[in-house]
Amino acid sequence: MSALTDEEFENLVDSDLAWRRIELQSLKSQLESQAARNPSSPATRALARSMVTMLYAHWEGFSKCVFDHYANLIVRRKPVALEMNDALLLAHSAHVLKRIESGDSSAIAELIGMTRGTERPRVRLAKASLSDTKSNLRYQVLATILQGFGMTSAEFETKRNLIDVLLCDRRNAVAHGRDMFPRPTDVVDLHAEVINLMETVLNDVVVQIKIKGYLRPATV
Repeated sequence: MSALTDEEFENLVDSDLAWRRIELQSLKSQLESQAARNPSSPATRALARSMVTMLYAHWEGFSKCVFDHYANLIVRRKPVALEMNDALLLAHSAHVLKRIESGDSSAIAELIGMTRGTERPRVRLAKASLSDTKSNLRYQVLATILQGFGMTSAEFETKRNLIDVLLCDRRNAVAHGRDMFPRPTDVVDLHAEVINLMETVLNDVVVQIKIKGYLRPATV
């Protein structure tokens, strides 16, 4: 299912965020309960390590969900490519060039028509490329995704260490079987930070949709 209206988009992503909240809250409660009994027990350490991996999984999974639905919404609204913001016009043009490389003769006519101003095609986007998290959603990857939609990453710059070190590096250490044992209190703090990160991604995209930030600003 893909969204067309603002309300449909918000319902889809709110629903996706809701089940992630429930799962992470359940893990957090279990970790806090076990840590209260014995903060250094094998069970506590296992829960802390498990939660680190799940926090990353939901950070990447939810962000990709939001960007996927945003790209789908833009395409479903069928705006004229030349009316898109610069970043999305570039993404459309890159998609046209890939079609040309694959031997699509209609893409050649489209590119020529756009260049001469005789064609006003509807936007087409390589949606998978726009929301590609590269299976390691570090700050720079997030910044690239945001810039690809014509958005700013400034709001996340102060979170670079959180995203890259506390979230991604810790997850990689656990996922690769290293003996990394975070303190339960640190993992609980990380839980709050990750929820905030996901909400920020969601809110930023919702604002873009409401103000039609995917379109080129109107000239006076």
